[in-house]
Amino acid sequence: MDLDSTLHALVPSSISVTMLLGFFAYLGIAGTVIPGKVVPGVILSDGTRLHYRCNGLLTLILLVALLGIGVWMSFISPTAIADNGLELLSATLIFSFVVTLILYVAGRRSHNQGSSLKPHVTGNLIDDWWFGIQLNPQFMGIDLKFFFVRAGMMGWLLINLSILAKSVKESNLSQSMILYQIFCVLYILDYFFYEEYMTSTFSELLGSMTLYEKNILEIEAENRVGGKVVLQCREKGGEMINVAIEVAKITCMWNSGATLRWDIIAEKLGFMLVFGDLVWIPFTFSIQGWWLLGNKVELTTAAVIANCIVFLIGYRVFRGANKQKHVFKKNPKAPIWGRPPKVIGGKLLASGYWGIARHCNYLGDLLLAASFSLPCGIISPIPYFYPIYLLILLIWRERRDEARCAEKYREVWAEYCKLVPWRILPYAY
Repeated sequence: MDLDSTLHALVPSSISVTMLLGFFAYLGIAGTVIPGKVVPGVILSDGTRLHYRCNGLLTLILLVALLGIGVWMSFISPTAIADNGLELLSATLIFSFVVTLILYVAGRRSHNQGSSLKPHVTGNLIDDWWFGIQLNPQFMGIDLKFFFVRAGMMGWLLINLSILAKSVKESNLSQSMILYQIFCVLYILDYFFYEEYMTSTFSELLGSMTLYEKNILEIEAENRVGGKVVLQCREKGGEMINVAIEVAKITCMWNSGATLRWDIIAEKLGFMLVFGDLVWIPFTFSIQGWWLLGNKVELTTAAVIANCIVFLIGYRVFRGANKQKHVFKKNPKAPIWGRPPKVIGGKLLASGYWGIARHCNYLGDLLLAASFSLPCGIISPIPYFYPIYLLILLIWRERRDEARCAEKYREVWAEYCKLVPWRILPYAY
């Protein structure tokens, strides 16, 4: 495709706009009417609490089923997304700009003093537009932050399925494409199966902190002030106290998967999050599929088996580590791998995967990312954009969290590092 053709394809057509808006309309309606477990979110500073209907898995399954019926009845083309990929990319990017400008204007004009809608204006236009003004803006009762996260993950799957259909149509289906598709489908289904973990509350987080579990009966309110989260808590004696917890301490306990999303809980909704959810996730995470569409790679049986092993180990470590931390937060005495958990200083879990490496969940994430790209072989670096990007991101995050945890926990963290010397990959890093 030459430059002129590429530029022309970047202009959104009525078809691409209709597909995008139809997708959003479906998610809005389905997310509201389809039954699902209603999970409480974090307690806000005014004492209110948002609730999330975790029906993402059913919403996704129904969407794929409806599209399948539409294809079977020849109402829609299974390759529509792949055929209009660049147009959809530009349409989604334009939508992200437009919706964040609307959010900016609405936030500036808002006089709502509720925690989720209270405007936080810095006065810097770029800063307010990029990071957002309101914590949880809504449209017709729909929490937009939660909505956009769903849209990005489901959009990734729909792009992949359309790429798969196009490869079949062009008689270009390869073993590599099948492997890539299977791994991504399993990863995305797992994400929505554990969707409710995204809304985990600070109450669960603090449940694993011995310093508070004996004294705090109930968290009354939460507010972020500078570099700290200030919790207004009621002691067992009945008196109210303010507990300031540094964000660094909380950050140390976040994982990189679907279990606890700081952006869902505490970040305002601006262009950074909207672009990340709607553009970055679906269009960059599917690069391997686009590449395989134009490059057929034949894998040996040994390569296929090795790729499957990488995926299975990655998933086992990723999900197992996150589940262990989740269980530990809810019940610090729950056994791990059949034994009582080893806890350093009454605060840090050093059993199970967390006794192997201090950020073992990152290792699982990296192995999964590698398994998405390995089906593409090693003839080009392009399919490895995602794992390379993730490696850089997680090492930066790991270094940042190590420094913060060392400052916060001091001798407790030093003891943990001595007991668990490896950061991410045992015997290597």
